[in-house]
Amino acid sequence: MKLTELVSPGSICIGWPGHTPDMPEKWAFLRDFSVFAASQNHFSEEQTNEVRDLVLAREKSMTTGIGDGIAIPHATLPFLQNAVGAICIYKKGLEFDSIDSQPIKIAILILMPKNQFEKHIQTLASITRLMHDEKIRKNLLKQKDIEDAWKLIFSYEKDMG
Repeated sequence: MKLTELVSPGSICIGWPGHTPDMPEKWAFLRDFSVFAASQNHFSEEQTNEVRDLVLAREKSMTTGIGDGIAIPHATLPFLQNAVGAICIYKKGLEFDSIDSQPIKIAILILMPKNQFEKHIQTLASITRLMHDEKIRKNLLKQKDIEDAWKLIFSYEKDMG
């Protein structure tokens, strides 16, 4: 599944996804990013809380910071019918316990329906492949407009086939 099938321009944020805390840190970011993604997908308050809790629990089990300034937090949810996602471009960088010990600047949150393990793995692999392209990462970090960021991703995915 392509990233542009999971996100719309409205589910992209440039900067902190909410009100920036005094001392930005990974757990506040994941909380705010989860709430942002849930709100963009019109989840109920109960569903939003579940998203937040499952994303945080998944991250506590193992970092989703995959290196090269990228994190792909993810969770499976029993109430979802279709996969959805959100993107946050955080140019300042955020310590994230990534596998390369570097701060993240791009986070992609993936929320998948429960019992779609193969699709989940294929989606994570597709997004990882896309984001390991240095050119797209550099160009995403230059974006100031969410619509332009979405168009950029769409263009790269189209070129990848």
